[in-house]
Amino acid sequence: MLCAKAKRQQQCFICAKAKRQQQCFICAKAKRQQQCFICAKAKRQQQMFSVAKAKRQLQMFYLCESEASATNVFCSESKASATNVLSVRKRSVSNCFICAKA
Repeated sequence: MLCAKAKRQQQCFICAKAKRQQQCFICAKAKRQQQCFICAKAKRQQQMFSVAKAKRQLQMFYLCESEASATNVFCSESKASATNVLSVRKRSVSNCFICAKA
């Protein structure tokens, strides 16, 4: 009786211990997976943030560059127009002068 009882207790102890170990293993595994998931999610969000930030900066750079180019073109154009107008005025004045003198 004692032997059978001891055997059953031993089996129950082993069974309970194995069950606890299994639960601990599952719990630890789930915890690790959760941590990995959170880590991976945070990493992806960080990468997405970095990409979005870089994209915005690039767009701003292109925008600034195009604005600068447009300003330079406009400035060059207006200078050229002013020069052409001035040149035409000088010619017409000198032509009139020659015409009046003749």
